[in-house]
Amino acid sequence: MRLALILPFAPGILRFRGPLLRLLRERGEEVFVLSPDPGDEILKQLQKLGVEWREIPLDRGGLSARADLAAIRAMESTLRAIAPDVSIGFNPKGVLHGTLAAAAAGVPRRFAMVTGLGFAFTPPLGLVARLARCASLRLARRALPQLHGLAFQNPDDRETLRSAGVLPATLPTAVIPGTGVDCDRFAPTPLPSSPAFLMGARLLEAKGVREYFAAARRLRGRRGFESTPCRLAGWIDPGFGAIPARDLERLLAEGAVEHLGRLEDVRPAISSASVCVLPSYREGLSLFLLESMAMGRAIIASDVPGPREVVDPGVTGLLVPARDPVALAEAMGELAADPDRVAAMGEAGRRRALDRFESAAVCARLLDFVGLGQHESRTGPADP
Repeated sequence: MRLALILPFAPGILRFRGPLLRLLRERGEEVFVLSPDPGDEILKQLQKLGVEWREIPLDRGGLSARADLAAIRAMESTLRAIAPDVSIGFNPKGVLHGTLAAAAAGVPRRFAMVTGLGFAFTPPLGLVARLARCASLRLARRALPQLHGLAFQNPDDRETLRSAGVLPATLPTAVIPGTGVDCDRFAPTPLPSSPAFLMGARLLEAKGVREYFAAARRLRGRRGFESTPCRLAGWIDPGFGAIPARDLERLLAEGAVEHLGRLEDVRPAISSASVCVLPSYREGLSLFLLESMAMGRAIIASDVPGPREVVDPGVTGLLVPARDPVALAEAMGELAADPDRVAAMGEAGRRRALDRFESAAVCARLLDFVGLGQHESRTGPADP
């Protein structure tokens, strides 16, 4: 079987889709990745896996209709040349633009996974976000009927599209937690001897970066927590919604948060933390949270779509209101003062990662859905 995976987020090809690519190759499938240029190192790793790569001029964060139309045409041409039996699009533009291209190219079986709805569906909506939302819904009305199945990483995103009237009633859907987390690679490590926090995310406003800085200031202003490490791993993602570099410099100058920058391997940073934090406004499903749980870390996250699917409140971590640095600081202080509870949450999180999010099982569910399971079906299992 020949498959084409449309992956607009080139830097995350291996981190987010590596388990799926490896499983497909182990099963003997012929796999092509369509993405912007991911850089030499990722291309070398794809080559080692036996995965073919084709470049597409898709700007995942761009708002230019002309550029998007050119990207659709380029993808159509590439897909015609590859002639895959199945296409799977990820990320918003992989779902919408990729599906339109696959349909125009005559790909026989077309699937997609919504990995998050992005800033266009994250309130409060400014003018640009409202315009982007209207454009996305208009494209969705054209693209989604061309699919044979659509997977979501959380049920909230499915309900959002259903309520917007763009999800065809006859389209098979499923809720599948991405491609899971490799629980062998992200194995538990000993907790540090004193409290330490880590946030891992691209430095976007909607990830709750400013709230994390504010919460760290409040926490370190409390007696006994003045030197508690609060670290941030991530980089400024160019495009709409990014934290301006000058703002990041100003925030870092306050000294409450240590910036680790962009990490090729996040495991050492997770190992140095006792609690991992993500105060995002909305997620598809956070891989950082899954990786942290797999390594036996307690979690603090916003009570929003995505983290709700990951965190079992009071058992594996705490959920706090989004955009509320006071509540976030209180949760951080609560866990910093109770190392035994942190350890218990970490152990529970590891069990949850193994039971619900282990990559081999999650990828197998996705392949079942697209009709490539061990017992092949036409559409795979679907949720109501």
